[in-house]
Amino acid sequence: MLKCTIVIILAHFANQLFPQDNVTAGIGAKSTAAFAVTAKNYASIEKITGTLTIRQFIAADGTIFAIAWQGSAHPNLENLLGQYAPEYRKNRAQASATQGRARRYRSQNIVVEFSGHMRDLRGRAYAPRLI
Repeated sequence: MLKCTIVIILAHFANQLFPQDNVTAGIGAKSTAAFAVTAKNYASIEKITGTLTIRQFIAADGTIFAIAWQGSAHPNLENLLGQYAPEYRKNRAQASATQGRARRYRSQNIVVEFSGHMRDLRGRAYAPRLI
């Protein structure tokens, strides 16, 4: 119980690199269920709404360094990427195709990857300098 409490407090004070408050906006829903998991060097908070699950990965210092999602649709990344959204928006047309339907956008500050097929879409975004 103590670990879950610490994770929730840690998430509340988390750095706004990938804004905590914008997860619900990124999902596009009004209600969510949240779960917390702790590991040695980071915590993971998972929010589930309908058919979309978003996980945030939070370092011990409170910095959110990555997000991942899976569901029937991709979330609104403009809301989820926080300070990285303008950079992603400006350069997303340069996303390169990898294998099959997977797409990848990479810059010095942010990496965004998408993959999947109808009703099973997934992706992740992370700040390489924070990992």
